[in-house]
Amino acid sequence: MQEYSLNAILLILYNMKVKNACNSDENVAVPVMMYVAGVLAFGFLDGITAAIMIEKYGVYAEFNPLMRFVFSTQGFPGFVLFKIFCAAALLLFPLQMHREMKWTSSLFMFAFVIGGSLAALNNAFYIAECRLIMPPMAVIGIFMFCVVCAMEIGNIMDEQPQFKISDEMWEQMKAEMDI
Repeated sequence: MQEYSLNAILLILYNMKVKNACNSDENVAVPVMMYVAGVLAFGFLDGITAAIMIEKYGVYAEFNPLMRFVFSTQGFPGFVLFKIFCAAALLLFPLQMHREMKWTSSLFMFAFVIGGSLAALNNAFYIAECRLIMPPMAVIGIFMFCVVCAMEIGNIMDEQPQFKISDEMWEQMKAEMDI
């Protein structure tokens, strides 16, 4: 098995166009994916499963009184659209902040993926089995814990000095490796 020096690994990564990929202003793929995933999980999946659950078991199957009101006044499509709109609007701010707070914004949106997925799974299980996997307050507690962890970990990661290599240093490293 071949052993690689740090310089050789850096050269491989540089040639694969990974150099500064996480720190590049042009790299918006991860925040956009987190935004879409957050809207799908927190808005669409939770909204669809909650609407089906409400239609099957009545408006009081929904834990959130605001969502009960929205379903009562707007019906199934209005309810789902409201959930999607709220998720999209709520996650728009961290998406806009991704250049200044890369890790914090992405992890914050990922917390919504987790929370929305848990809520949708809980709703789907209730639809199928007429019982919950966990109480709604537990889902909310897990979601809030994920948000707090995302903010703390993201803040720590965003404050770390970023690894950047100057062109002169890169040329020196290539010369040392005879490339």
